[in-house]
Amino acid sequence: MSRPVEIRVPGKVILFGEWGVTRGFAGLATAVAKDFHASWTPGTYAGGLRLSGGGFDASFPNPSAFADAATRAEEAGFLRFAVAALARARGWQPGRVFLRMDWRASDGLGSSSATVAATLGLTHVLAETPAAPAGDLFASDPDRFVKEVTGRRGDPGSFDAPTLRRLWLEGREILRRLDSPRASGLDLATQLAGGSLVLRGEHWEAPSLSFPSELAIVHTGQKASTRDWLARFEPDNAWFEALGRSTEDFLGHRDWERAIREHAELFAATPLVPDFVKEFTEAGQSAGWLRALKTTGAGGGDALLCLVHEARRADFESAVRTRGWELGPAKPEAFQAKGLELA
Repeated sequence: MSRPVEIRVPGKVILFGEWGVTRGFAGLATAVAKDFHASWTPGTYAGGLRLSGGGFDASFPNPSAFADAATRAEEAGFLRFAVAALARARGWQPGRVFLRMDWRASDGLGSSSATVAATLGLTHVLAETPAAPAGDLFASDPDRFVKEVTGRRGDPGSFDAPTLRRLWLEGREILRRLDSPRASGLDLATQLAGGSLVLRGEHWEAPSLSFPSELAIVHTGQKASTRDWLARFEPDNAWFEALGRSTEDFLGHRDWERAIREHAELFAATPLVPDFVKEFTEAGQSAGWLRALKTTGAGGGDALLCLVHEARRADFESAVRTRGWELGPAKPEAFQAKGLELA
């Protein structure tokens, strides 16, 4: 292959059921319009690949050399996931792989799973396997990936069903080994497929959601490690069941405020919600600009799902900025973004 290649993967937000999904209960996620990019340009770097991005820059003479670089990549954050993905390459072309993302690693938008999805997709192209044309891989049939990952139907496209299934299964294995052995793969699946996905055990569903204009994501910059939170918190099964029940109820009634409040109440009695999140919630509800708020992901408050009073949005945004936080996706069109695609 002589021309440059770039693959784009969206960020994701776990809307509801982020802990329950690790125990087989329903978890709901959506892709958001912030992108992770993995690009390759032809060239010669020590006879192999040069991997750059996020403060990491090194050349590797062959695929097996990536396995030897694991300790170096560990220090470079999300690049350890790229190293693990590149180590599985079935073949490649000499050149430079450059990784970048449109969000901070602390924003809770799925840096680890996006790295795995984009890099595995890139290795598929570099192995000179037929690649999909530019554009959304799932535009004509949004539930196609759901059927592919469960092995129920083939796909005639050039990123065929066996390939997509392999990318998801290999990616989930990498995430379980490097991040958490209980990783459900919902993050990864959502970023590959785009749109919104529900996972219950091994069963998938692609719901069509209507996102209210009052919904907003806030990034606090407080990096939360999924692996660390899973090690620190072990709730009883009744808590998981309540979380799963709230998620299932939302899929029926579609009442965002009710579901956010229910989740917030379940999380409030756990160590997953730091004091600064509780303070922000109390301040917003007392002042009248916040209707409801829940943390997203494993915990720690790196990303917050907020439902605001639209007439007081300016006050909400001012309160976010005053704390040194950043506003994330906040318009309905920012959610249910496109999945894996060639840019």
